[in-house]
Amino acid sequence: MKTLSITINRLEESHNGRVFGSEVNVKVFQQDRLLVEDKFTGLVTGPFTRTFSGVAGDGDLRIEHDRPELAELTVSAEVS
Repeated sequence: MKTLSITINRLEESHNGRVFGSEVNVKVFQQDRLLVEDKFTGLVTGPFTRTFSGVAGDGDLRIEHDRPELAELTVSAEVS
């Protein structure tokens, strides 16, 4: 059974010099199959990983998220 791990980093917004938490919706696909759709909410200044068991097979992953304006936000996924 394979495990899919999604890692986010730098989920934050700045307004008037203050840093606030935010939210991002993430979708992970393998080929054209949606493996996981999830929402991350809060202030994430370091890597935060969420894992999902038994959802992935072999093949390349594609990640989509709905916060392109958060320039420092990174979202990655891997299968193990």
